[in-house]
Amino acid sequence: MSDDTMSREERIISDYSSFLSRPDSALYNIVASASGDYEFPITVSSNGIIYSGILVSEGAWRRAQAKLYEETGSQDNADYYNRLASEYDDNPDDTITALHMKEVKIISHPTADMPILMWRIRIDRVDAFHVGRMP
Repeated sequence: MSDDTMSREERIISDYSSFLSRPDSALYNIVASASGDYEFPITVSSNGIIYSGILVSEGAWRRAQAKLYEETGSQDNADYYNRLASEYDDNPDDTITALHMKEVKIISHPTADMPILMWRIRIDRVDAFHVGRMP
């Protein structure tokens, strides 16, 4: 192989490697649009597991976590998530690192029948997504 061909191959590999290390910009924009009480159905694949649920804002996810802890009698954890929710509501972070879902159904995993109330997935770990829910 000539140096020009190798250089081109190295560029292709470098570009692809860079692409893999960034979240999908379309997914990033969809997650960014879920603010306040705005929710919509979404299905994502991460590491071979498919999750289907309702996309919610990080603030809504934090408030729901607090409620779950309150219901289980874990007041310290509930207070912690309420404080996080208040901080988020007062000053939403523009940096999106995760997507947040409620009413999650795991489609392709041995625990598929297990009810999942809330779920958080690092946005850079999502392999594929679809706006809409799987049955």
